[in-house]
Amino acid sequence: MRAAMATPKVLAAMPLEDSYHISSWVIQELIAFWKAYDKEERELVWKREQRRLHAAPQLRKRGEFDSIRREQYLANRPVWRIVSIGLSAFTFKRVAQVEIPGLKKVIFVDLTGIKLEGVKSKKLARYKRGALPKGLVEQVDSRVAQAVARFIQG
Repeated sequence: MRAAMATPKVLAAMPLEDSYHISSWVIQELIAFWKAYDKEERELVWKREQRRLHAAPQLRKRGEFDSIRREQYLANRPVWRIVSIGLSAFTFKRVAQVEIPGLKKVIFVDLTGIKLEGVKSKKLARYKRGALPKGLVEQVDSRVAQAVARFIQG
């Protein structure tokens, strides 16, 4: 009897009185054949499972703006943000460009009442994107907060 033809179903259907004719080397060959068959079947099932898993979208990592993180971000973001400080092209006076993210608006706030010495105005021109020297931060912030409050109310 060939090992390839001796499947478990064939052996189960075989009468018991014929089983003693099977030699030990045939049984060992059958066991090796069944192991190889099971290994191939497991590999095939694993490949199918890998294809199925990799075809599905990745749900392990939450995105940057899922529902919880988006609510936390919107609750903690500032009401306004200074984008830049410079001179107005029309009035030649110092203004601050202020973004209000909740309204998606940009307003310009007049900063003419703030006294700047020569060195501070030069530093203000050198600083990038609205960064201020330490002495001017509170004055500009209070002026911008008032202007934003007026803009939101009216």
